[in-house]
Amino acid sequence: MTEREKHQAQFQAGLRNITEAVVTGLAAIGIKLTAKNVDWRGWRPGQPIPNTALQITFKPDGLPAMEFPFTREQIADSWESLESAEVRNLVRRIVKNYRDVQSTARNA
Repeated sequence: MTEREKHQAQFQAGLRNITEAVVTGLAAIGIKLTAKNVDWRGWRPGQPIPNTALQITFKPDGLPAMEFPFTREQIADSWESLESAEVRNLVRRIVKNYRDVQSTARNA
């Protein structure tokens, strides 16, 4: 495996770990999100890793899409697990935003 392929695989693993953390967090509050409803806008496997933040869009069933930026470093650092407090806090913020939307929808 070349160095480029290794970085690509780690970047993709970081995206997958972040996605799984959001899916799990939303499931804990009763919101269904599948990986097919997550868009890593601006990047696909095999493309060069972006130098800037990557916008990740989440679109749970029946709720609005929300877009959140993750830096290249945040994604790369998440390839084995979500060790970064910054990334964990961002995942919590995503879950909280959807909890708030869900709560507003129920009270409407």
